[in-house]
Amino acid sequence: MRSPLNLLCLVVPLLFAAGGVLAQEQTSFMPQSIPAGAPQPIATAPVVNEARYYNNTYLRGDTVPWTYSLALMPLSFLASGLEVAYEARVPRTYSTVRFNAGGFLGEDPWFYDSRGSYSGYRVEFQYRHHFLDFAYERRGYYMGPYAQFKSIDLVRQSGGDFFDPFGREERQLARAIGLGVIGGYQMRSRNGFVIDMYIGGGLVAPVGGRDQEILHLPIVNPYERGISAHGGLGIGFMPRKRARPTQ
Repeated sequence: MRSPLNLLCLVVPLLFAAGGVLAQEQTSFMPQSIPAGAPQPIATAPVVNEARYYNNTYLRGDTVPWTYSLALMPLSFLASGLEVAYEARVPRTYSTVRFNAGGFLGEDPWFYDSRGSYSGYRVEFQYRHHFLDFAYERRGYYMGPYAQFKSIDLVRQSGGDFFDPFGREERQLARAIGLGVIGGYQMRSRNGFVIDMYIGGGLVAPVGGRDQEILHLPIVNPYERGISAHGGLGIGFMPRKRARPTQ
């Protein structure tokens, strides 16, 4: 049987050894001091998941924010035209920029009540400030300025009857710019189907041509100098890209 002295001689070294291991593990978790003059470590920001809630619908983290949309302006069909729009998000803001462009071509325009042909085009730029985050929100209001340029070239045909059997053609041309402010409402479905409506008004000023007074149509197609209403309707699609899966 071992004596208490022998047991003490065995236990004491074991206690010192265990204490040394615990002290080493504790110091490994303590912040280490950086020598003077040494480069400081760069603090990295935590990775934030893009997942957000909007209108009680959860946008999963495997998608990225909406960035742009393509739309068709159906009201242009009433004037024998085709007008399209492209809207893109301004990074890190609630704003977007929108470009509208359209061409018009037809025979015997009903809105001018004349025989002949006409052609024209229109380009427009809009800067929209959305009151909710355009990248995530599925519906909301916006407001902003617009600028446009438009042109029309109308060829009227007259005569061709007993008193004027040969007839004659008269060409009429007008160009104008517009500056103003619009406010609108935009909504989209979960799959990206977009409906956009806006209305406003601003200044219209002729910049070329000689027949602004003849070709001027109040509200519908103004060309004379003055203040006029301005609006539009867009129906389109907003593509959504998939984010790369995380490892």
